Amino acid sequence: MINLISISSRFWREHEHRILRLVVDEAHQILTCLNYRSLFSKVKTFAGFNIQKIYLSASLPPRLLPRFLAETGLPNSTVIIRGPTHQLNLRYHVITLEPINTNIYRFIIDIAHIITTTFLGPAKRGIIFCTSKTMVELVGASFNNCISHSDLTSDLRMHNEHSWFIGEKQWIVATTGLIHGVDCQDVGCTIFIELPYGALNLYQGFGRAGRDSKPALAFLISSLNNHYTTTKQQEDDTCIEEGDAWRRNIVECRRFGLSQLLDGKSVRCADLSMAEKCDICQPDTPLIQAIQSVIPDLPSHQPHCYSPPSSILEPTTDDEYGMGDWDDDTLMQIDLDMYEHPTAIKTNQISSSIIGQQLTISNPHPSMSVQIDAAHYRQRCVDKIAKSEEISHMVSLLSGTCVVCWAWKKKMVKKTMDHRPFISCKEPQDGFLNHLIGWIAFKKMIKLKYGLYCWKCGLPQGKFLPYSHPSFKVQTPMRCPFEDFVILIIWHIRHNLSTWKLACQAFNTLTEQMSLIEFGNWVQIETGVDAFYNGLELVYWFWLTHPGI
Repeated sequence: MINLISISSRFWREHEHRILRLVVDEAHQILTCLNYRSLFSKVKTFAGFNIQKIYLSASLPPRLLPRFLAETGLPNSTVIIRGPTHQLNLRYHVITLEPINTNIYRFIIDIAHIITTTFLGPAKRGIIFCTSKTMVELVGASFNNCISHSDLTSDLRMHNEHSWFIGEKQWIVATTGLIHGVDCQDVGCTIFIELPYGALNLYQGFGRAGRDSKPALAFLISSLNNHYTTTKQQEDDTCIEEGDAWRRNIVECRRFGLSQLLDGKSVRCADLSMAEKCDICQPDTPLIQAIQSVIPDLPSHQPHCYSPPSSILEPTTDDEYGMGDWDDDTLMQIDLDMYEHPTAIKTNQISSSIIGQQLTISNPHPSMSVQIDAAHYRQRCVDKIAKSEEISHMVSLLSGTCVVCWAWKKKMVKKTMDHRPFISCKEPQDGFLNHLIGWIAFKKMIKLKYGLYCWKCGLPQGKFLPYSHPSFKVQTPMRCPFEDFVILIIWHIRHNLSTWKLACQAFNTLTEQMSLIEFGNWVQIETGVDAFYNGLELVYWFWLTHPGI
């Protein structure tokens, strides 16, 4: 994927007639990796080419579909084909431990031994997933050091994984880099130590087991006092909160929460005639009884809420997806010659199923629907450019003036060092107003995408940078002449009753009764390739609908 994105648009434009379709597997990673894999934000550029796009994923929740369409540049009319995610042959289990009373490493050894002797036997294998490399090393020491994480040399990592794959080692301990692309038919059990960055990774990892359609076990071992919550005012793309709710559930069927998230409708073990029963639907199996015998008694106190470190909540490196320590720039250099010089591809690089056949890939006449979708995307890009030019015009006209005086009092007042927004703009007849300084705290709630917007003024960077805004230079301090430009206008709109009502009519996702926290979350969202974040879109709307100001 990294290589495909890094290839120039010119190459794609010149060769799109030779490409029948673009197929992307594990496509949910476009969302789940977006925070630290910046190149994934360019996936949407594929939408502008006249080729068929097929995105495959076994774990894209319905609630994330609008976000996915926006990040890929696909229209809302895109055909969505869904299959159920029941995984009938998996038996789901959650074990909650009190860290003070339990040596978790000893417990993992005990539970693996119980599972091996009572369920797996000598022919089946298991995977133990950890959320850190340190834990992999500690746990793996008790499993013949058969481990996998990105700090290992590539040779040692491949050796360990191969030894496990061919059955020389029964258990492998790994980071979540092993949750994608592992297709071993003999995996009979997966164990997670703590929630792995959200419900989507949990579901993906559980799916490594039972690929031969025979009964398999899926365990999550979690600390009692943990309560995973998102720490940023942004989309929960890895479904951390759903994962935490699933982990803490002690009364509802395990399939209920997963099916609700992934299929949009809930089912229980009892609803599926061929389903293996989870630990809640069938809590008295010999396996569960054996495991319970090595779990210390839990205290009666209830879990409390806390925010775990970011290393638990979301991956900050590529280790989760097995990419090692390579960065975007390094990955972009891999095998690019193959794309820039297609004729250099050797015959032995082609699948054996087509060797000996004449390979003639050509797509001179893409279907009308493909052409319409591509044209629709290109028009949306043109619309965004036009929008950015109008924003640039607005910024130039308001340069050096107080935007609050302009928006609120319809006056062009010069912005000076002693002119304080709202406070200096207020007139005696306005009386008492309780929102004069609240905008400062509101601004701290807003987290915009790094590199796309100026964090001081909220205006676009890059190719959409307003003409009158200074250019950004690496490691060069810059004084932004438009500091707080966007946030001040947003704050005025929110607290001017008549304007706010009009805004709620113009944006169907706004409601007059929404709280400031809900409004702050809304401000940060981007809805498509033709749109900036909602806050800037709101300012743009205000500019167009108040021409007399």
